[in-house]
Parts: sequence; C-alpha cells; structure tokens
Amino acid sequence: MIETSESTKNINTALAKAQATIGFAIKDTMNPYFKAKYADLASVWRAIHESLSANELCVVQSPGINIPVGTTVFVSVDTRIGHSSGEWMMGTCMVPPVKQDPQAYGSSITYARRYALSAFMGVIQDDDDAEAAMNRGAAAPAKQETKPEKKPKAPAAEKPGSEPSPKSGAVPDLKTR
Repeated sequence: MIETSESTKNINTALAKAQATIGFAIKDTMNPYFKAKYADLASVWRAIHESLSANELCVVQSPGINIPVGTTVFVSVDTRIGHSSGEWMMGTCMVPPVKQDPQAYGSSITYARRYALSAFMGVIQDDDDAEAAMNRGAAAPAKQETKPEKKPKAPAAEKPGSEPSPKSGAVPDLKTR
C-alpha cells in the first residue's frame, strides 16, 4: 500500500518526467547458484539516478524487522520518494529471510530494496533471482538448452566520431541529440 503527502501534484509530474527517461536495469551480475545474470541494486540505481536528480526527486530506504504473523520474522524496507516541493510517497516491502542469520537478513534487505525501488520508479528488469526467495532448497530447474542462432558477420568498425549504428551494439548518446 502506498502512503502519500496530502498533495501529490508536483511529485506525480516529476515522476512522469523521470520515468520517461529511465532506462533498463542491466543484468550485469552473475548469480553462480542459478548460473544466470540479474540486475542488482547498483544496476537499478544506475538506471534511475540521473532522472531522479534532473526532476528534483530523492529516494530514502530504511530497513527494519517485523513480526506481523505469529513468530514469522520479516525484513521490511520502507521506500520513500521525495520531491523538492516537499511532497512524498512511501511504501513498504516485506520479505521473509531464508534463514535467521545476519547474512540472510542483509540479503533480504537488498532484495527488498531493489524490487521496491524498481517498482516505484518503473524500472524494467527480468525476475532472474526470485527463485532464491522461494527457499525451495534445490537449484532452479535446468533451462532447456537451445542452439544459438548463427550470427551474421560483424559490421565494419565504426569511424572515430561517427554515430554508433544499431548493429554495433553501442548505445547512442541521446542527450547530445
């Protein structure tokens, strides 16, 4: 559930502008247990930080521990998005740690921070590591092997100072256009 300041006109406008420029969180971290890449918390921050600053938005995340049902312990993360106008919105994400030790708590906090921040800011990422949160005790099922498609020959090298082509894999700098 999201809580907000009395007025949200300015923060909603700023969020809409920020989300128009937010990129994808790049899957650049390897999870050795599942042999898959995922977008970590740093990747989510890289995807949003310029858009936040440009639109006078800030994020504060605060971890905590909750026991909402019986003796089940949940790690919670409050995520608050603020705007220079003083308007804000906030939500809480709760995750049960896999076990009761500091490393599991820290992992759950990072997991909750990443997903809460992604949800608030509209960051697109695939859910590659959610399997670990399920505490199933076994490795994820093996992915079906597929043969990679044959790639066409690499394009000729780009000339210095030229615009990157879509085939080069380089991302053009959209700010200079």
